[in-house]
Formats: sequence, structure tokens, C-alpha cells
Amino acid sequence: MKKIKRKYSSRYQNPLWRPWLRIRQQVLNPNHPNYNPDRPVEGLDNFEYFASWVEDEIGYKPSDRYKFCIVDPDLGWVPGNVRYDLPRDITIRAIGRYFVKYRNKVRPVCEISDLTGIKYATLVSRIRAGWPDKEVVKQR
Repeated sequence: MKKIKRKYSSRYQNPLWRPWLRIRQQVLNPNHPNYNPDRPVEGLDNFEYFASWVEDEIGYKPSDRYKFCIVDPDLGWVPGNVRYDLPRDITIRAIGRYFVKYRNKVRPVCEISDLTGIKYATLVSRIRAGWPDKEVVKQR
């Protein structure tokens, strides 16, 4: 991948600043819901090192719709396991998300939301309320 020329004079202007802060919270704060002390982490001590690592590894976001994420949660924040992805794809890969049987296939809720037009939050709230699969995907 070609090296991106650094064009930000301040680290606060760098688009990687907020993802770096978010990742540090996940890694260092035991009260964070995604905290896992066994997850390996590389380069979160120093923002400049992190920014150059991400620039070399994957570059900057292709557009504002994409989010910085890890591919395999067990591998942690290490080179080769980070990329930009759409929020929908992140949800599909995430552990512990909701799956419902729809048209004789077990599918993730975000895919069912796309197929039926029912909002993702509505489907999740129906599942949490204990609705059966047939009722979850019914249009009201």
C-alpha cells in the first residue's frame, strides 16, 4: 500500500485521534463494556506511533461512512487485524449479536432489517422482549 503523506500539523486534527482515544478506553478502562485484559494490543501508548502504524497498514478512511475496527476480536488491536468497514458489516461480524430464523435460514438481524425494511432497533427490542421468531419479523 502506498504511504500517505502526513498533512496534519496537529494530532488533534488527525482523523485517527478519536479512534485512538476510543481504543485506549476499550483497552485500559476496566469499566468499559468491551474491556478484555487478555486482548493483545500494539502501539496504543503513543499516538504518533499509532498514527504511523495505521497509515502504513490501511491508510485513512475511504469516506465518513466507514469505521475503524478489528477483524477478529480475539486477536486484538495488532497489525493485520485492523481495517475500515461499514457499520452494518461490523455488526454482522460482532460476537453476541442477534440472529433470527427468517425464510428457513438463520440470519443476523441487520440483514433481516435490510430485507424487510423493519428498523434494526425495532427487531432487537422485539427479540429482547421474548417474541418468537415469526412475530419478530412480522410487519405491523
